Amino acid sequence: LMKNIRLNSLENVVPLNVAASDQRGRKEFFLSKTSNTGDNTFYPEKKHEFQKITVPCVRLDQLLSEFQISRIDLMKVDVQGAEEEVFKGMGEYLFLTDAIVYEDLNGQATSFLRAQGLQIFDTPDPWYKIARIKEFNNGGAKK
Repeated sequence: LMKNIRLNSLENVVPLNVAASDQRGRKEFFLSKTSNTGDNTFYPEKKHEFQKITVPCVRLDQLLSEFQISRIDLMKVDVQGAEEEVFKGMGEYLFLTDAIVYEDLNGQATSFLRAQGLQIFDTPDPWYKIARIKEFNNGGAKK
């Protein structure tokens, strides 16, 4: 991430070494021992070897508030099975987000988002879905 920030001369990106979750604290995280860093996860599969570490976790609603962010146009969430926890940690920001592209391998994130009143749309990729609030206004989505 830091390399990409430098290569693209980005000045509006703040990299944080934290994991998004539904609560603040620390949690065990599993680093894949394969070359695919996309396999890093809170929920390891037994078929892979992992190195266990502990990472700091934050709620996105607290973090977004600290950065004085009032709404989100588009969010992508692909966190290897922890999507529902990320959404729960968004609090009211879930309803201040126009659209969310997310991975849902087990259906739990979709069930949670539907229960919150969000519309769910399929994408050409069977692993990804799009969620959005049913009504919009000029300032963003509204509940």
